[in-house]
Amino acid sequence: MALRQYLAMTATEMEHTHPLPPAVAYMACHFSPYGLGLAGCPTQLPPDSLLILNDRMPIHRHDPAQVARELAELTRRLGCCGVLLDFQRPGSEEVVGAAVDTLECPVCVTEGYAHGLSCPVLLNPVPVDVCPEDWFARFPDRQLWLEVGLEAKTVTVTASGAGEADADAAGDFPHFDSRLCCHYRIDATEQAAVFTLKRTAEDLSKLLSRAEEYGVLLSIGLFQELGGL
Repeated sequence: MALRQYLAMTATEMEHTHPLPPAVAYMACHFSPYGLGLAGCPTQLPPDSLLILNDRMPIHRHDPAQVARELAELTRRLGCCGVLLDFQRPGSEEVVGAAVDTLECPVCVTEGYAHGLSCPVLLNPVPVDVCPEDWFARFPDRQLWLEVGLEAKTVTVTASGAGEADADAAGDFPHFDSRLCCHYRIDATEQAAVFTLKRTAEDLSKLLSRAEEYGVLLSIGLFQELGGL
C-alpha cells in the first residue's frame, strides 16, 4: 500500500478549503487553560483523519486519564485513524502513557517521548545533508511516521572549518544529489565555498518513495507549505 501523505490543517484552513485534501491531520487540540482535559477539539472531520494534540499550552495539573478518555471519545466519534501527540516540551509522560494504554487507534509520539515505548514514533524532517536511510535507521523495529517539509540550508566551508545555517531557498539549484534526495548549488569566493542545499517538491516525492521502502507508514506536512504542490 502506498505511503499515505497527510496535510496538517487548522480549523480555519479546513473551513476555507474546498475540496479538502485526500488525507487531513487536524491541527490541533491542546491542553485546556481552565480545566483538566482538552480544548480546541474539532466537532467534525473527514473519515480517517489524524487528530493532533500539541503542548503549545503547557501541561499543568491536567488529568492524564481524563485527557486519554477525551481523546478516545473524539477518535471514536469522528472516525479518526490515529492520534499524534505532538509534544515538544518535557513533562507529559503520564499523558502519553495513558493515551497509549487507552486509545484503540494508533498513538504516535515525537522523538523526545519515543524511548521506552513500542508505539509509532514521528521522525523529525530528514535534514537535507543527511542520508534518508541513516535517518530512518535511528529507531529500529518501530513503526515510523515522518514529518516532511521543503528543507533548505547552507554549509559554508572556510580555512577554519565549516558552519551550517538555514537558507533562503530562492535561486537556481542546478545539481542533484540522489543519495541525499536534494538539489544544491555551489558559490565560491577566495575565502569560502558555500554549498546551498534545497529539497524541492520533486525531491520530496523521491524521498517519500524511499521512506516507504524503509517502512515509513505515513508522512505529515503543513498544508500552508505543501498544500499547493
